[in-house]
Amino acid sequence: MGDHRSSRKTRPKRKGLYSEGEKNKLIDALLDPLAKEDDIFIVIDSVLHFLNEKDPEASLVKFAKYTLPELLRRWLRKNA
Repeated sequence: MGDHRSSRKTRPKRKGLYSEGEKNKLIDALLDPLAKEDDIFIVIDSVLHFLNEKDPEASLVKFAKYTLPELLRRWLRKNA
């Protein structure tokens, strides 16, 4: 009989308390409801995701693709 441990899948060790994905979920859970109240929380949400993901180029692309158009729609609606 072979060693049964060799067929088990092992989880990678975490560097911190939460994974990047878990941190993103926490950021969203905390700030998405607040973003409905004030636009500044959308910006704070984006900054926190930017810091968490540690990939400036990808974060800027996501911001330009998803967040910036939403902010512009809100600001244009308020000023119309």
